[in-house]
Amino acid sequence: METSYINTLPQEVTDSVIDHLSDDRDSLKVCALVQRSWLPRARHHLHRNVALDCSQKKAPSANYYSTGAAKCVRSLKVITLPSPPAQGVRTDAKARAVWKVIPRFTELHDLTLVFSNWTGPARSWEWLRPAAQHVRRLNLVFATFMHSADFFEFVAMFPELERLSLTNISFGTATLTAIPVAPPHTWYIVPPEVTLAFALWLCRLPRPAIPQFNVQWEVHQPGCLVPVVDGLGPRLAQLALPLWSTRGVPSDVIKTALHSISFITAAPEIAKDGVEEALAFLTRIRVSELRSVVFDVRATAPLEAVSEQALEALDEALFGLPHSRFSSLEKVVFRVSHSAARSGLLERLKKGLSRAEKRGAVALEVVHDSV
Repeated sequence: METSYINTLPQEVTDSVIDHLSDDRDSLKVCALVQRSWLPRARHHLHRNVALDCSQKKAPSANYYSTGAAKCVRSLKVITLPSPPAQGVRTDAKARAVWKVIPRFTELHDLTLVFSNWTGPARSWEWLRPAAQHVRRLNLVFATFMHSADFFEFVAMFPELERLSLTNISFGTATLTAIPVAPPHTWYIVPPEVTLAFALWLCRLPRPAIPQFNVQWEVHQPGCLVPVVDGLGPRLAQLALPLWSTRGVPSDVIKTALHSISFITAAPEIAKDGVEEALAFLTRIRVSELRSVVFDVRATAPLEAVSEQALEALDEALFGLPHSRFSSLEKVVFRVSHSAARSGLLERLKKGLSRAEKRGAVALEVVHDSV
């Protein structure tokens, strides 16, 4: 294409062309080189999603992100974030590069941190604050804090937060490579002043930003779940936890009616005792707004042990009464891996959940096996 002709194209047209190429990185790089006016839009697509794996040897380029590229980043995923800098502690060049680069992502909307340790000196997360100002969706996976109060102070650093997803948050000086040892019981309790400060933070959020908190718990430390659920209660919407840990969660810490509850099990079965555990938990919490109940079977063996008695008990409890507590319930979902799914499984589920089936409320989700 001749340069003179390029210059006559309206900017809206070139932007539309570049948007069409948003997933073609090679073409976007060419667009950025051909015409200077195309550079901002092409750069937006080239750098909107960034993933940093800090366990790798190569460090992110601080010089590269000193350009306008940093402001184009909208989604950031960091794996194995280096421990926050501490005075008098020597750090390697890669860690220093990470601490220098991430605060430059000041226009982030999505932030995912996988394996992060915040048990250092008080408020050791302050270096992250510049990148936190516009984050709407925060996902913490295997994060460790010294106390529950530190966790809530960390979350309150995100003034525009709309959705918080947590997978296995622990408290205490625990390593991230092993299941942490349960801290003393007193650490489970959120101090009243922390709960109040967190509630005030919620009130100060912009009116359009109504946070929905999603908590997923999988490790053998149900005690750490208590302070998190206790503090997030006013906005907790979705909760996923191991079936065996339901007894360890006091009903009084769940202060709101959940929208979704997921029970996780590794056993290749849908058994009566497991369903009884789930129903016992549901009787202890508010379910007036509950829309979905999920049985997440994390087994790779064929799911052939499906108890008809268990399904009938579940069907009776959720859909059997004319004035059921579960008046808002829309579906019961069975999530299984591809290797566990067997032909005819959905038909067996529908047969056992006859009342739910009449309402079209039975669903089977087959997911790819995790590596």
